[in-house]
Amino acid sequence: MTQEDKALAAIRRHKNYMDNHDHQKATHREWHLRNKDSVLVLQKKWREGNIPRILWLSAKHRAKKRGVYFSLTPDDIIVPERCPILGVVLELGRGKVEPNSPTLDRVDPSVGYIRGNVAVMSHRANLMKGGMTAAEHRSIADWMEGYNA
Repeated sequence: MTQEDKALAAIRRHKNYMDNHDHQKATHREWHLRNKDSVLVLQKKWREGNIPRILWLSAKHRAKKRGVYFSLTPDDIIVPERCPILGVVLELGRGKVEPNSPTLDRVDPSVGYIRGNVAVMSHRANLMKGGMTAAEHRSIADWMEGYNA
């Protein structure tokens, strides 16, 4: 097949796609509605096997939206079985972020999303950590220990 034949075939495929796009989209939507339970099971199974990629995609989107430096790959994200801060088992939420859902944290928020500056922890731990320094957290802990004494 010559380059010209390949180009013509590509044009025909694109024209066919465009001519049938609305029909294909409607057919796809109908199939999803008929097979909703199967689709949900498959989506859940995919999410459970692709947590690093999901965290990576979400972080990449946030970085672009906020203008934060981003140089991670999905392989840079290591998801532990348990939250390194609270020790709870990390598990995906059911359609939303739960306290024990894995989240990607920038250890030093001013640096951005780079290898060595990110850690996976529970959503609850990430919220508690916020943008505070270790010294600020120690001050809170000291106050709490003194207050409860």
